[in-house]
Order: sequence, then C-alpha cells, then structure tokens
Amino acid sequence: MVSDKYRWVICGVSKPLVQYNDANYCSNAYSCSFFSILIIVLLSLLRVIVYAVKMFFIKVDDNYVINNNLILEVDREYRHRNINKVIIDDSLKPTLIRVFDLTSLMKIQSISIVSLFVQFFYSMNEFFYMMSSISNDEIKLNILKNASVHISSYTYLVCFFKNIKSEYPRCKSFTGGGETLASNAVISAGIDCTYITHGLIEEIYPDAFPRFSSVYLYSKEEKKYLDKVVNIKSYVYTYDSITLRNTSVLIFLGPTGCNNYAILSRVVKLFKKFKYKIFIKIHPVTGCDNWQDNWIDSINIEIFDYDQVYDASAAITSLKPSFVVGSVSTSLCESLQMGVIPIDIQYSPVNEYQFQKDILIYPIDRKCVSWELEQSLINSLLLADISYNDVINLLENR
Repeated sequence: MVSDKYRWVICGVSKPLVQYNDANYCSNAYSCSFFSILIIVLLSLLRVIVYAVKMFFIKVDDNYVINNNLILEVDREYRHRNINKVIIDDSLKPTLIRVFDLTSLMKIQSISIVSLFVQFFYSMNEFFYMMSSISNDEIKLNILKNASVHISSYTYLVCFFKNIKSEYPRCKSFTGGGETLASNAVISAGIDCTYITHGLIEEIYPDAFPRFSSVYLYSKEEKKYLDKVVNIKSYVYTYDSITLRNTSVLIFLGPTGCNNYAILSRVVKLFKKFKYKIFIKIHPVTGCDNWQDNWIDSINIEIFDYDQVYDASAAITSLKPSFVVGSVSTSLCESLQMGVIPIDIQYSPVNEYQFQKDILIYPIDRKCVSWELEQSLINSLLLADISYNDVINLLENR
C-alpha cells in the first residue's frame, strides 16, 4: 500500500502495476539515467523560480472572500455541478478555486518564497522515493514525461492550500475532477476533500486513488465496489421519484462524433408512431454540431432547454418522460433510479461503445433495456402488453 503523501506521484496511473517498496530509495536503482534525473530537477526548479518571480507581479485581491467550503475547479464547470446535491444549504455557498490557473491562485493569496522552496525540496524527495518503488518501466516513462510540470504544480498547490488551512482551519473542499494533482495537494495540506463524481466510475487502483474524506456516486453498485477496494466513506446521490410520467421520450445525445443517427432515427420513428413527443438533450460539453442540427431539423423534434436545466436528473424531473434514451450515459443510471425506463442504444464505432460499457462498474447491460437485443420488450411496453412497473422491477433486480 502506497503512503498517502506519495500518491500524487502516480496520479492518473490507470494500471495496477505499481509495486511499492518501503526500503530506502537510494538502495533501489531504477532505469532512469543521471542525465534524465538532472533534467527533471533543473526543469522543476526553473518552473518554481518562475512561480516565485511571477508572484511579485500579481496583486492579491483583498476583496476575494474565502468560505469554509471550497470547490476545486479543474477544467470545465460541469464537473462540479453535483455540489448542489451535496450542499443543500444556500448559506454555505462555496468558494470556487480554479486550481490550475496560476494567475487566479496568486490573486487569492501570496505564498512565502521560503515555504515554496522548502516544499519543492520535499516534493523532489517524494517523487524520487516513489519512482524508486515502481518496477514497471512503462509507468515510469509515463510519469517522467510530465515530471517537471507535476512536481512544480504540486509544490505550489500544497503551499497554497496550507496557507488556506492555516487561515481557515475548518475549511473543507469538494472536487469533481477525481484523481488530480489538486486533490492530492489539498489532502496533503490537511484539508478534507470530498469527491463528487460527475459520471459513472471506472475501475480504480487503490494505490493511485487519493485519500478522499468521502465520495458521492450514482449507484449502489458503484458504492458496493468502492467499499471493497478502498477504506473511504461513500454515498449514493439522492434522486426524485417520478411516479406521474408524460407520454414523452428524452434522448440524451453523446459528444460530437459519437451518435449513431441511423439508430436514433429508428428510435424516434417508433415512438412517434405511438404518439410520444420526443425531446433531445444536447451533450453539455460539446454542444450542438452541424450533424446534430441537420438531423434534428430533418425529423422535426424538440431540443430540451439544456442551458437552464444542465443536470440529467434535473432534466428528467422537469420533463417527467416515460423513457430515457442514451448511449452508455450516466443519464441511464439516473433514469432507472428515478423510476423511468432507460433504453441503451449503440453509438459509433461499435467497438468503442462496447469498450466504454466494459470499463464501467455500473452494469449498463443489465440495468437498461437494450434497443438492439430487446425490441420485443419495447414493443410490448408500447402496446401495453406488459406493465411499466414490471419492467422497472425487472431492470432493478437483474
């Protein structure tokens, strides 16, 4: 088991190939030349020096308010949208911190130059100690590729969050980014960090998984899995129960280039035959491209207002459809939890579709009606030859 303080080094490792060795790293030679080590040290040091110089030219915003709840924004806003499912009290409005925007961080607070270089020394020690404990050359090479960026970024982030912890000892943090340098840095600084997942999780590797104080998940299957592999508190998001449904279908489109419009057209044609109204939810990350625009116009269906209702479960609550259609989508999991029948369709290419299903912990095949394999079940539902609730029970229990 890897000690918490070294986990940032293997952040993002996606294979259980790390062998940890408690022996002193000096006695464990690894396949990395002296020249490579020297380059890593010098480049990392240079980046830290640049950070130190840059701080002199950035004025701290004295009006910036830091609350006890911090959101670590790692890239896109959608990743932490689930914060509203975790923090219900509006008076506890969290502070948003763009953790990989250096200028933004420097405007929040200044960092002691001495503490920055002291932390750099610790970070270098931790990095090479961890590298000495890894026996897999592939992992070593992947880590070394971005070593100088990771070491310097982690160094600055730890100092930044230690300052916040010192000034706001009761603070805690939330992230939708998962296994990032920022998550590891905030935990190393002594601040509790809650992982609010923004999608279905894949298999994790305990050695590389940050020591979150808690994790919020979409399903009981994911919770059961996580409870087995790591000793971290886990919870399942709560969902509204839809008991009164409209004769409508909500289709969640995938990212640009991942939608099979031939299959989608057949879905629309079938449900229109039975007088269902069709709504489309555009993927929040990629938006609507020309292919989607042309397809939507050609079959005369309505786009659900994705600007105002960003979240899948919120969209389902608002529309109250009888069916939710998607391709390996988190919305399918949410749909079943809310009492709405999910239908899974293939996207292109098929091998990528199957790969995505296979790596998820949540069993899409068992928990959704398959458009490809269960056409007779869908027809029976539309003809009212089978009870809607019977199908819900079937999916929940198979």
